[in-house]
Amino acid sequence: MLRWIKPSVVLTVMMCLLSILPVQAQGNLLSNSEFEFNYSGRGRGDFNFAENWGGWFTEEPRSESWMNIPPNAFPHTSYYKYGGAAAQSISRGGGTFTAAAYQEVGNIPAGAIVRGSAFVFLENASGNNARVRVGVGSNVGNNPFGGNVTWSEWGTTLLEYRQLTVDHIATGGNVTIFIYATQDRPNDPNAVYIDDAALVIVGDSADLPGNNEGGDESGGDTAENAPAPQPQQPSGVAFVSPQDRDVADGINHTVSSGDTLASIAVGYGVSMDQVMNLNGLDRTSVIQIGQVLVIATPDPNATPIPTSTPVPTEDATSEEQAEVVEADPDNQLAPATPQSEVVPSDDSSEVVITDPVITQEMVDNFRLTCSVSLILRAPFFELTCGSES
Repeated sequence: MLRWIKPSVVLTVMMCLLSILPVQAQGNLLSNSEFEFNYSGRGRGDFNFAENWGGWFTEEPRSESWMNIPPNAFPHTSYYKYGGAAAQSISRGGGTFTAAAYQEVGNIPAGAIVRGSAFVFLENASGNNARVRVGVGSNVGNNPFGGNVTWSEWGTTLLEYRQLTVDHIATGGNVTIFIYATQDRPNDPNAVYIDDAALVIVGDSADLPGNNEGGDESGGDTAENAPAPQPQQPSGVAFVSPQDRDVADGINHTVSSGDTLASIAVGYGVSMDQVMNLNGLDRTSVIQIGQVLVIATPDPNATPIPTSTPVPTEDATSEEQAEVVEADPDNQLAPATPQSEVVPSDDSSEVVITDPVITQEMVDNFRLTCSVSLILRAPFFELTCGSES
């Protein structure tokens, strides 16, 4: 028997479902992201770009006749396309070029973490330093040198499609994605092919640790006794491995390809505001590869990080070991560390590595962690587990 359901109930259920979907569900913000037809000229009959895409190039610098020649641009429908019917081709045989395909998208909220990506293919020869990268900038129009552009690493792989990706924290308003290519020396053929681009909002910088404004006015934890916040990796932020943890001497980080202020803050477990304040930056600042950022200032009172784990200097006698075994038949007093322990032998020149000890408590904790992980990854299913007897 069919029953009629009120539209308000259906709407409520849909809103609840949308609220638990990941941010990526907003979808690709780009139009004609696969560079399909129709192509049309952008100022010249031989400089054609796919619908909704624009073309940019520069003729500077030019100290040689072959440098930064205005390139051709056409739809490529033959071998070098990643998917669909066509890929965007930009080329200049016998010379070099510096050019970009771009698309601007409006109404991006301030603080949104925007991820830009594209598949790129370089047709060139080794030794010419042909390279391509993806950039995302806020309110820069069609100018890839507008200042507020975050760039991916350079792609230099020849004759093979590769996806390049970069994250950018929007300042609000319009956001432009650029796929930018250049070379150092001429070659024939010399081309870049671009396909399957994407621009997706994957998170909000307000969710990064230390960025919550205001405080607890209910008389709870104060600044003196509040527990230290535990940073969590937000969706869409690239992982950064800490390069330095010596608090006594201060902590610095050298910017690598793909790093953002957000990912650096998460990697060191500090707030993004702290990183910006220590380095005179703001949310519109652009960081460069090789730039050294101060993460924490020197703290002479900090406890030095130990370089090794202390070990006992004497072994228990056989009688003491027997007493421990008898008093602990369930092996509850076994060391909880899963790492091998370094124990000095009778010969001071010899080091014996004992086997790691794994307890039942560690096994149970592992099962619990796996269960929680599965539940978080599959919110629409009910998962249960129990300990083995």
